[in-house]
Amino acid sequence: MPDWLAKAILRLAAIAVLTTGLSLPLAPLHAQTGAPIKIGLSTQLTGPLAGNGKQILLTAQIWTEEINAKGGLLGRPVELVYYDDQSLPANIPGIYAKLIDIDKSTPSLASRPISPLRPCRSSCNTAS
Repeated sequence: MPDWLAKAILRLAAIAVLTTGLSLPLAPLHAQTGAPIKIGLSTQLTGPLAGNGKQILLTAQIWTEEINAKGGLLGRPVELVYYDDQSLPANIPGIYAKLIDIDKSTPSLASRPISPLRPCRSSCNTAS
């Protein structure tokens, strides 16, 4: 993959991570109350794409810290839940199913293309 393409993908992923939470209204600057808003992320922390995945995770962690320092989202703290997909697309559906079903998080699709999630679409599409 050309270097310029990898940098462009990384920039787009970072913007997507940041805008995932920013699309929710920010609460006024006051004490955080209530259960945390969980944002789930599957990223490549090991394997051949680990460099990109670690940058994505760091970006999400910085965003989480900044939002929590400003009072959170809707007056609630933000909690980042993430898992290593080992740079293997086959691991992604299971990770997102776990993020939704077990961790009860709002998954972020920022670090991965959507096509590996198709097998999980029917089981993850439940009304709550």
